[in-house]
Amino acid sequence: MGMKKDCIYLPKFQGVLTLSKNGEILRQEHNLVTNIGKDFVLNSMVEGTADSLNYWSIGDGTTPPSEDDIDLENEATGGRTAATTRVVSERVLTITGQAAGGIYNQIWAEFGFFYGSTGSKLFSRIVFDPYTKVSGEVIDWSYKIAL
Repeated sequence: MGMKKDCIYLPKFQGVLTLSKNGEILRQEHNLVTNIGKDFVLNSMVEGTADSLNYWSIGDGTTPPSEDDIDLENEATGGRTAATTRVVSERVLTITGQAAGGIYNQIWAEFGFFYGSTGSKLFSRIVFDPYTKVSGEVIDWSYKIAL
């Protein structure tokens, strides 16, 4: 833990994304929560918010994530998709979803979570070795973040 004046900073705030197909793990990566994401969490504690961490998208950008990111490097066309489930248990938030059929049939190299369906509301960004999703393929994903 770091310390600055009269504040204690917690270790790196991050989660884990798992991509799987037919129960087999394709990718499992730690993410980076952006500064916008951290502000969202802090502001939600004080003010409440109408937004929720409910949207995801993919892209084919390969630049390493930065806390200053405000969007995916190269987000897929078609916009953001709502997550399937969001569950909190024992201080762990688990969000799940699925890309089935013709959704996001392209190279996946980055994955982003958003707290809005439009605009620069990037909560976290993950970059990983590219995976090419083809038509008819079903990709399940889960994201876990603990406090």
